[in-house]
Amino acid sequence: MRSTPTNLAKILDKRRWTRAEAAAVVSHWRRSGQRQRDFCDDHDLDVQRLARWAKLLPASPAFAEVVVAGGQHESKTSTIVIELGDARVLVDADVDDAHLARVLRVVGSTC
Repeated sequence: MRSTPTNLAKILDKRRWTRAEAAAVVSHWRRSGQRQRDFCDDHDLDVQRLARWAKLLPASPAFAEVVVAGGQHESKTSTIVIELGDARVLVDADVDDAHLARVLRVVGSTC
């Protein structure tokens, strides 16, 4: 088991978690950047338990830093590249806002 903050270690040892305790574990996993399986292996935790709570406690929306790369150049059609975790989304600059929001919501929920 990887070294964990004392509070997290105490929660992981419990047979049952309160919603707040589960939220702390899920938050710790999400901040780790690890896959569920890897996090669970490192913390001696049942992956189905984490997956169940992660589904019940969706990630809070957050702002992501956007960095504009490259020099300025003109073209008839501009492409926007959006990277969320390991996912990359390329869209035309004139993409419909509602459609892009739906796509990013789906992509963001899998990252």
